Amino acid sequence: MGLFDFVRYKKERCNVDGREIIIIDKSKLNKEKFKKLHKIILEICSNYKIAKYLPKIEFHIKHPKHGNKIEEVNVEDKDYIVGWVDPRDLIDERFIVYLNPEYLESKKIKTNIAHEIAHIWHDYSSKIMSNKIEESDKLHDAIFKINKRFNEKTRSLRDHREFLFFYFRSIHTEGLAKFCEAYAIGDVLMSEKNFNEIYKTTKQLPEMIFDLWNSYLRKLGDNNEKERKDRESLLSVIGEKISTYDIGQHIIYSLLYLDHNLTIEKIAKLSFFKFIKKYEESMKSKNLKPLVSISSGEGILDYNRMLNQWWMVCKKLKFDKADD
Repeated sequence: MGLFDFVRYKKERCNVDGREIIIIDKSKLNKEKFKKLHKIILEICSNYKIAKYLPKIEFHIKHPKHGNKIEEVNVEDKDYIVGWVDPRDLIDERFIVYLNPEYLESKKIKTNIAHEIAHIWHDYSSKIMSNKIEESDKLHDAIFKINKRFNEKTRSLRDHREFLFFYFRSIHTEGLAKFCEAYAIGDVLMSEKNFNEIYKTTKQLPEMIFDLWNSYLRKLGDNNEKERKDRESLLSVIGEKISTYDIGQHIIYSLLYLDHNLTIEKIAKLSFFKFIKKYEESMKSKNLKPLVSISSGEGILDYNRMLNQWWMVCKKLKFDKADD
């Protein structure tokens, strides 16, 4: 970005209860749209409990594809997202929410802003999002140690191992953000009836993913082009964010409803392993099957069980013995 680019961007600084709010428009919104968005942002920053924990928040209005360079936005469907955060900003404690100008008229703009602020606050509390880059590097190192055990046809399985880890991890991050966005608009009511309805509705998701995962495993040995595309399509469906959002929101709701010693602040500081284990304990108190688990085998989706299934397929596909 050149000096003249910076100068022509509209920038406003506001003070909300001693917290600095900065709005930078890189998309040349007209005066009316900017004023409307400005009002929404200040309303959220003034009333949203989570936003009050942050000393400073910036809002950058820009297209995911900005200028001649495609932004590295870590989400699917880059052209259709309303907002996002970048873990690289969080590492430097730069609390920035990016907003797509194409969707500022969306009815969900308030909840989307609340969702992204929740991600920033979650990282501010526990470094869970900025640590994703470090965790990814560690996982790559661990996988690299068995790198030579993979032949050329099965080497892509390493990527699938990483996918599994971050799928379970996103249940925590996306679930907390979705719960917070619902709470921000007053759409959370704690009751036995709601708890049971949410459990019943959400239960269908891990059941569907369980079936998809097993179909995916059966196709791992098929290496023709059609089967490869089918396999990647299955992985894509499993990884759709909606499943981690809803499963995670159910877990947050369950923890707060069943464990009165927990608060959203305490939940934000849990590692995702402890997060899911706490959930397992809570569901056990209600004699209900947890939707996910880490290693107990109790959940419809169990991290260790799925990891072991992946490893068994790897062994079945035969590693390159010469490289052992």
